[in-house]
Amino acid sequence: MAPPSALARVARIGPWLASVVCPGLIAIAVARHAVNVPYWDEWHLTPEVEHVAQGRLSLAELWAQHNEHRPVLPKLVMLALARLSRWDTRWESAASVAVALALLVILAALIAATVPSKRLVPWLVLVASALTFSKGQFENWLWGWQIQLFITSLAITFAVWAICRRSGWTGALLGLGGAVAAALSFASGLVALAVVPIGVACRAPGESGRRRWWPTAATLAGAVAMAVAYLAGYRQPSQHVSLWDSLGDPVGWTRYVIAYLGAPLGFESLPAATLWGALGLVLFARVARRTWNRAPDRRPAMLPWLLLALFAILTAVMTGAGRTAWGVAQALSSRYVTESFLFWVSLVVLVTMDFPSRGRAERWLVAAVGVAAVVCLVLTEHDGEARLGFRHHASVRGRDCVQHYRIAPDLCLKEMFPDVPALRAYAATLERLRLGPFADAPEPPLSRYQRIEQDRPAGAISAADGLLDGPLQALQLSGWALDPFTSATPDAVLVVVDGTVVGRAVYTTAQTREAPGTPWTFRLYAYHLSPGYHLVDAYALLPDHRLLKLHNSRPIVIQPSPPTAPQSR
Repeated sequence: MAPPSALARVARIGPWLASVVCPGLIAIAVARHAVNVPYWDEWHLTPEVEHVAQGRLSLAELWAQHNEHRPVLPKLVMLALARLSRWDTRWESAASVAVALALLVILAALIAATVPSKRLVPWLVLVASALTFSKGQFENWLWGWQIQLFITSLAITFAVWAICRRSGWTGALLGLGGAVAAALSFASGLVALAVVPIGVACRAPGESGRRRWWPTAATLAGAVAMAVAYLAGYRQPSQHVSLWDSLGDPVGWTRYVIAYLGAPLGFESLPAATLWGALGLVLFARVARRTWNRAPDRRPAMLPWLLLALFAILTAVMTGAGRTAWGVAQALSSRYVTESFLFWVSLVVLVTMDFPSRGRAERWLVAAVGVAAVVCLVLTEHDGEARLGFRHHASVRGRDCVQHYRIAPDLCLKEMFPDVPALRAYAATLERLRLGPFADAPEPPLSRYQRIEQDRPAGAISAADGLLDGPLQALQLSGWALDPFTSATPDAVLVVVDGTVVGRAVYTTAQTREAPGTPWTFRLYAYHLSPGYHLVDAYALLPDHRLLKLHNSRPIVIQPSPPTAPQSR
């Protein structure tokens, strides 16, 4: 057994190291799974991207309403990244990770400043890190457009930090700035305009007169002015339900709010999310009331966590007002976890403040709930990992359809954007500007390479199997490749149909007995090919633009009608 001093060092350093691992794992997942193709709402950014490239972006375009949002700040970030990267949407996903990291830093600063027991600080930072970088937010990590939600959570967290850690006018004005930034990032950020004046009013209950109420009045006036400006010219989105539909179903609305708050631990199970949401709300109300009443000296330390929890709760109420009519299960959407997780971080911190004053039975009960929460969080992470892979595969398929938008089936394009004619128009714009999935130069024809021969094989096509990939028929090719001169992996494997290069294979890590070289796979969608006979070849790309043909060319037949999977012969 290690000496106590060594165990103490591990207990002190271990949580900090684990807190770094959480964002590291998400960064790796984003690097592996993010695909350079716009998705759904992101296509609406195409005109602005074009105008930035042409130097004629207007303020009206930045202020324009999108659904119920006015995402001015996220648009500025995304357009700047698009300018730098030729609109590689993977940059937006990377930026989301960076914003989340900044959010975690502020949460860690609040934890260090408010938690009495310094031994608990690293463990609470670990909890905050695990929730901030949860794979339960899989949709937001891979969809660059959702940087809006990360900026909103960062803005409200900064506002709360400013209110509680900076006194006087400085804290009030910084808090108001954070609230305005939240409102100009996502519609739920409007809630911050209500939370910040409350925080300014409550942060110094011992103060009186101008020192307390003038900053409160100023932040309230600024919040009202921002809300009025936001709502000026506001139009109810035609595809969204009316608020009155939710008011007519108060039970459904309540269930929606509870499930929304429980989603970070519910692993997309409505009963589990509802249970955790209800349990969290009851525990929050009990802990907050008890600590606030019995320990007035702790109120300043409690305030930031009460404000963040209030933001999450009001966000759930606001979202439920516009989404309950779509079904309570919609509250489990992974995109909302980026805001609702703040409730659980706040609750955990508040529980640690109240924990020492509880009896032994209550401590065991809270500990049991904590263990169950950890188990559910692990299950959520496991489910999120699988969904990251699924989202990646769907995006790869969608990118292929977008890149061939003229011939791609509507069903495939509709997965990327519901308005297919608009998507084709947007794709044509990106193709003309060489942006997004069209930024890379087209694959050169075979005539641009030097074809050579070698007695030692450079690889082979091992299999060609027909399959159904979503709405598309496809041919799954697999094989292996090896540079016969160096025994290294070739620079690439080019897949060729009837003498035309159709793409590059992807190397895999799956080793097989019959593959003396590096395994590769390639998915060829049937819509690329006309009905009839075709010949599929593969070439190993070696340095100096040399090509070596792989063994086992594959003849295939595409049936005209009804559509079937390509058949290998």
